[in-house]
Amino acid sequence: MNFTGVATEASSEFDGKRLSLLREFVPGASRVAILAPDSYLRTVYGNAFRAAAGRLGFTIVGEPVEEPVTREAIEQSFARFAAERADLLVIPDVPENIVHFQRIAELSIREKLPALASARQFVTAGILMSYSADSVDLVRHAVAYVDRILKGERPGDLPVYRASRYELIINRNTAEKLNLIIPPILETAADEIISD
Repeated sequence: MNFTGVATEASSEFDGKRLSLLREFVPGASRVAILAPDSYLRTVYGNAFRAAAGRLGFTIVGEPVEEPVTREAIEQSFARFAAERADLLVIPDVPENIVHFQRIAELSIREKLPALASARQFVTAGILMSYSADSVDLVRHAVAYVDRILKGERPGDLPVYRASRYELIINRNTAEKLNLIIPPILETAADEIISD
């Protein structure tokens, strides 16, 4: 059986890039938390995150978010992150995080926890930064595949398109609230810096 479609990265290199971007803001950081339920952490994505953290010398702190993931469960996770003195937070692209993105942003600022998310909406809500596949690029390729299939190509003959363009978005106001200065290397590399 062959598959086709569009996909984002699930690799320690990609998660390593995310952790390296966060470390640019907080060079001395050594303790990282991930806001995700156990069901996510047992996937290839969780394995990639653990491998990247280990390779970069991070200690992973905090427990998986209790399932079902509710607002209260997320708040309990932030209390554990604070108790275990997390330096940084990674917020993966899981549906529960997207549902609660506004509250997650509020808690990350309240706890003074520099965080990197997987979507722009988190940054506009107040998360420090996001690094993710360019959704416009993914949709463009998905539409092109649908067009090719409707013109008679077999889906199994089309290769899986892997995201090739990624966006770095930074929230300048959040950096200021966290008493962080945007490093020049990130200011230059950013696709967008939100200042309102």
